Amino acid sequence: MKISWPMVFLCLVVGISIAHFKGWLFGLTLLLVIVVSAGWFSEMRSQLIWGLGVIITGMVIYWITAPPPLCSLPEQPGAQVNGEIDTIPYYDGEKTSFILKSDTESPYQRKIRIVCLFATGFNRGDMVCLEGDLKQPRPPGNPGEFDFLAYLANQGIFYNLIVKEPAQARVVHQASGPRSWMDSLRNRAEKFTRQTLPSEEASVLLGMLWGGRAGIDDQQYDDFQKTGIVHLFSVGGLHVGFLLIMINWLVSLAGLRTKGKFVAGVTGLLIYGTMVAWPPPVIRAVLMGILGLLAYLSGRKNGLLNALSISGSVILLIDPITLFNLSFQLTMLATGGLVCFFPCLRA
Repeated sequence: MKISWPMVFLCLVVGISIAHFKGWLFGLTLLLVIVVSAGWFSEMRSQLIWGLGVIITGMVIYWITAPPPLCSLPEQPGAQVNGEIDTIPYYDGEKTSFILKSDTESPYQRKIRIVCLFATGFNRGDMVCLEGDLKQPRPPGNPGEFDFLAYLANQGIFYNLIVKEPAQARVVHQASGPRSWMDSLRNRAEKFTRQTLPSEEASVLLGMLWGGRAGIDDQQYDDFQKTGIVHLFSVGGLHVGFLLIMINWLVSLAGLRTKGKFVAGVTGLLIYGTMVAWPPPVIRAVLMGILGLLAYLSGRKNGLLNALSISGSVILLIDPITLFNLSFQLTMLATGGLVCFFPCLRA
């Protein structure tokens, strides 16, 4: 039986959605429809049973990995938290924020959003000890407001830790290994860029390379939004595509053959993904890029819709909660629209 990867992805989405929204009546109805259809249409029996298995797989992995239900949690003033910095610390000129993987056993404190009211100098992977006020994020004050509390809860984050003084934040063990080396390389590149270019140009260039808007003037950022090019500061397929083109050009100049292009391309994509901390659009684009390179290496046609579906399925199998991440939804819908509708418009 030939696997339909778009159908695999859609079945995973259905299974995860049923478990997330507790749509048991819909799930039971869908189960009955599939079972009856499998008995009625014998030529489609294997596909229907296979699809049912994928739906159940989506439900099971969601149950295993889903965060605990959102509830009212007590504040803990003067709390001490130990753990590993899981994301690249972001300093906006006033405060530093990052996500900490703590060593506590409480399911509500395994991941904590840290806000330090100063520049820390911390790096991703550092083991740190922090002291501050442990509080739940504020719920929306008015109808229709962005629900930051629910947004963080979908990522398994239920607490903010506010650290007010530098003396309340210290490094227990500095990061090491390949990821630390890449972060160090990124920091040196940022430092060199800011020393070489004027402040405004440096901030724009770094925003385009790594994503984010650190150092970009609010008015200038509004101008980027009005002109429709603000997506340049959200790393994704555009950045990965330009990176692959540049790597292919450099490898061609070096005279390497197909295998050399494949190794160089995959290595470059993995390094860049690690440097930008693997947001969902980059994971999607890197997986599609690697699948495209595999097709090139094996001399096969690169099926973009299959590559998109495979990359989406891999992401959901690793972390099904990503389905409810807006950036994942946008990157899948935008890329799917280009893959499905652009050939029709071009014709």
